[in-house]
Amino acid sequence: MPFKKSLPEWNKEGTEPPQSLKDSGWQANQKPPADYFNWFFNKVFLALSELQKEAVNEEQIGVPNGIATLDQNGDLPLTQADNIKNWVNQLLVTASQNGLMRKEDKSKLDDITLGTAAGNALKLDSSGKVPAGNLPGATTSAQGAVQLNDSYTSTSTTQAPTANALKMLYDYITANAQLKKITADNGDVSISVADTTQDFLAAVVSKGVGLNTVFCEGGAVNAPSTKPAWGISYFSTPKFGFIYMIDTSNTQWSNFMKNGNWVGWSANNTATWYNLPLNNGAVPYNPAAVPQYSKIGGFIVIRGALKGITKTGNVYATLPDGYRPITYSWSYIQNATNTGGFANSARWAINTDGSIVLEFVTQGAANMDAGFWFPMHTVFPVF
Repeated sequence: MPFKKSLPEWNKEGTEPPQSLKDSGWQANQKPPADYFNWFFNKVFLALSELQKEAVNEEQIGVPNGIATLDQNGDLPLTQADNIKNWVNQLLVTASQNGLMRKEDKSKLDDITLGTAAGNALKLDSSGKVPAGNLPGATTSAQGAVQLNDSYTSTSTTQAPTANALKMLYDYITANAQLKKITADNGDVSISVADTTQDFLAAVVSKGVGLNTVFCEGGAVNAPSTKPAWGISYFSTPKFGFIYMIDTSNTQWSNFMKNGNWVGWSANNTATWYNLPLNNGAVPYNPAAVPQYSKIGGFIVIRGALKGITKTGNVYATLPDGYRPITYSWSYIQNATNTGGFANSARWAINTDGSIVLEFVTQGAANMDAGFWFPMHTVFPVF
């Protein structure tokens, strides 16, 4: 309960007496100065004020809105700590919030062994980091710790390149590699003229120097062919370069720019001829008619003439692999030597094994002579 007596208020501070007077006190017939009394009354007033403000009334001990008292062990009795206990319970750690640790939880932690051995709770090193030996190594099939490598030529499958290594590799590639593309990203040609109103040669020139893949729709302005064609172009300077293309009929085309001027398209189907291997007494009819064969586009061409043939059913020549009919034999009829004022003919068969067989002659096999003329001209497809 509050103090009942009012304080003897005295605000005049006065003058503090000397220590000698404090020690000897007042003497008989001595008249005290008024300011010494002011000092004394003021100090008494201040001391009583401090006591009333700071002191606790015994009726306030252990009651609501009062103060707690310690027990005989110097501890706070639980009966006076309910509010504190409730407050502490609110601060305990839970699954959804951080907080104070319970005694039983601390016991669980005390049972955990720190260390770097298997089964231990991991202990950080002196730098506050996980020891390197406790980190699993990374592989091409598993995640893990990986060592950095500053070399862009390394073949390691367990180390990772640094940013510096990648920069060195980039610098090397840009300094040494030819980076210009010759096709589109999807593999299509880098120059395409599909509109027949466009100028194909102008499109190639506008692409500039370097190697490119090209397409031209048949019939476009300055096209090589009336059929679609694909190929390559190469310009070493803006005024010197060439184009090489193949159209859908397998005709090869070329054009060359010399000092800024195109020389014109040229069909490059020059044939390479090979002498036909002969059998069973057959020989060339004369030096100007040596039997030969060639492949032009998707066709086999045979030319020349024979003599020395005396009977039907024989194999008189053989075509090599790659120059033979693909699925079926190729039969054809050619003129032969006139006899008795009448024209004769011979039927030939070119088989899938390459054998060339004389099947029939109109003058009859019995009337054949080794000097008779047997031309072999024919063309057949191999597609």
